[in-house]
Amino acid sequence: MLRERRRTDTTNTAWREAADRALFLTVTRLITPFAPSGVTGAYWPLPGEPDSREALRQWHAAGWTLALPRVVARDRPLQFSRWTPQTAMVGGLMGTHEPAGDDELQPAVLVIPCLGFDSRGFRLGYGGGFYDRTLALMAEQGQQVLTIGVARDDARLSGFIPAAHDRPLDYIVTETGLAVAPERPAPP
Repeated sequence: MLRERRRTDTTNTAWREAADRALFLTVTRLITPFAPSGVTGAYWPLPGEPDSREALRQWHAAGWTLALPRVVARDRPLQFSRWTPQTAMVGGLMGTHEPAGDDELQPAVLVIPCLGFDSRGFRLGYGGGFYDRTLALMAEQGQQVLTIGVARDDARLSGFIPAAHDRPLDYIVTETGLAVAPERPAPP
């Protein structure tokens, strides 16, 4: 249902653009203390997802090091490759757009699109498990990463039962601000 609603979203374009600017302004405020000293992993939007492209350009102009995910194979964690506005984008394995280069980076901050989310910080994705595997591998390797989910307010779920492998995100941001800010300390 959420996937279909996203695909057929007929919300006013001007409203969506304003909502995305507001959403990414909040995300920018959250990650500004971390961005200059590390890599910020973000995403290239699929249809219906909050559009990150303007924020990516602004973050790059501010001097942040940015990386976007690459799907290297099904049932594998994501890899993150450097992105700049000049980076060529190519079609990815799962219908995504990915950086053409293979300059792999390890993000200290991850901005993750959510198909749905709940009040505890659990994220519902598209079912491929790519972010779940990526976050599990990062934890296994002792990497601390600040995780920020992004979604629209209408993606809030109740009664969602996370799977055993799901990990709550540190924050979830919508167009109206912080939707979820669990009481967990952010990584240094």
